[in-house]
Amino acid sequence: ELNAFGEKANASGLTPEQQLAAMQPMFKSMGKAVIRRGAAIEIDELSAAYKGNTASLKGRVTVEGASEADLGALPALFKKIVARFNVRVPVAMVRDIAGGVAAKQVSAQADGAPANPQTVAQVAQSVNDIIIGKLLGNGYARLEKDVLVSDIEFRGGVLRINGKEIALPTFDEPKP
Repeated sequence: ELNAFGEKANASGLTPEQQLAAMQPMFKSMGKAVIRRGAAIEIDELSAAYKGNTASLKGRVTVEGASEADLGALPALFKKIVARFNVRVPVAMVRDIAGGVAAKQVSAQADGAPANPQTVAQVAQSVNDIIIGKLLGNGYARLEKDVLVSDIEFRGGVLRINGKEIALPTFDEPKP
């Protein structure tokens, strides 16, 4: 139904805002079904590959203790979402991405001249060290056999990465 509606809405010439408004009843119907049945979204594996290395995400999203009345109060519903994910990113992938970023930075600074490979390698190593250093140093990831691993949990409106709470914007109702 969602795909058919999306195709029809795209062909209708409605603005994105109008399309979203038209989809609200369908979303509410889906939400009611999820709440009644206690359904969950299971992610067996969602992956992305870059230059032969693959990062993966596995997890589950559900809504605990929600009622149909919560569908009209998004902040209340938001706090009832429970999501747990395991993210794995090979260090080699971070190194490759850092190399691509470094090559673009060095080329941009060279004003069209060929980039010096040694300079690119040095900048790439610096970018790689900063990214991995911040992830490990701040506790957002741990290293397991050359793979950066993070366990992410969202429960009760609180986001935690490897047990460390991450501040989120509040979605509370405005006070008079």
